[in-house]
Amino acid sequence: MPSDKTECTELSMAFGILGVDKPLELTQDQVDIFFQGSLSPVKYENFKRSFSKNEDLYNQMYSIGLSLRAIHTPFNKANNLKWAGPQQQAATTAAAKDLLVANTPVSIKTNSNVVHNLSPYNLFESIPKGQVKAQGSGNWFLEQAPNEYQNLYSYIRNKGLNNYPENVN
Repeated sequence: MPSDKTECTELSMAFGILGVDKPLELTQDQVDIFFQGSLSPVKYENFKRSFSKNEDLYNQMYSIGLSLRAIHTPFNKANNLKWAGPQQQAATTAAAKDLLVANTPVSIKTNSNVVHNLSPYNLFESIPKGQVKAQGSGNWFLEQAPNEYQNLYSYIRNKGLNNYPENVN
């Protein structure tokens, strides 16, 4: 079951993608239209309650959603979407899908250090060999190419994420 923080980050971004000005002040009828019935009254009330606990993070996610709306053409005119975040996805799903916007699956990961739902070890080692997926394996990138991984991290960090640590490990 997803945490309140996970759900609130997903919904904050969703409201941004939809361009909703005051996401905490909607009627349930408006919520039903925006989310095509996928956001229940209980979950919406929980979102409103959770939002005040970490407004900086949720406002940041909302802003990212607004930016996606502005720069990603299919999202420019999106007036509704489906929220799939609380649904358990099958293990065979190729990619996570927290939102479905304009037939585009969107996966939202905040402070999770997740690039793909499969670990690199499973993606590059277990699955190609037909082995059972490993759990709790080490950081494959740091083990296989620590310098290259640090270079990539530094490049991305220097593009405006200077508040992150200098070293990836």
